[in-house]
Amino acid sequence: MQVEKCLEEIDSEIGLIDKLFESHQLLFEKIKISEPDTVELSATAAVLHSFYNGLENIFCRIAKRIDENLPNSSYWHQELLNQMSNKIKNRPEVITIDLNEKLSFYLGFRHFFRHAYAFQLKWSEMKKLVIEIDAVYEQFKSELQLFKLKIKNYGT
Repeated sequence: MQVEKCLEEIDSEIGLIDKLFESHQLLFEKIKISEPDTVELSATAAVLHSFYNGLENIFCRIAKRIDENLPNSSYWHQELLNQMSNKIKNRPEVITIDLNEKLSFYLGFRHFFRHAYAFQLKWSEMKKLVIEIDAVYEQFKSELQLFKLKIKNYGT
């Protein structure tokens, strides 16, 4: 029951992340070919932040409903990301180490964004995240789909 509910919640969250990208598609197309102005930079930063928050929402659901272990230290965001790339007794790994490493940059940006002022944003530090976000998200969805297939038969 918990697994089925978790998978439904994951699908719902993926739908929200998809909507995030759809609603900002024109912005991302523009900034991939020309440097963003201050307003575009702020909007882009908010999307990067929301993107990682969406992934982390999925990770939290898995940690709570399947792992029954949501980290609670002061480094819980990083611990949660690492937890998702580990196979545990209740489930297979959710993501690969390769994806974990890629997502750690989005986690780092999320942390920066939450504690910075908008005028501190630098395109030179965000550009790689923006350019790679589509490929990273596709890899995430692919690995998540594999996880969903495995978890349905896990331990049987």
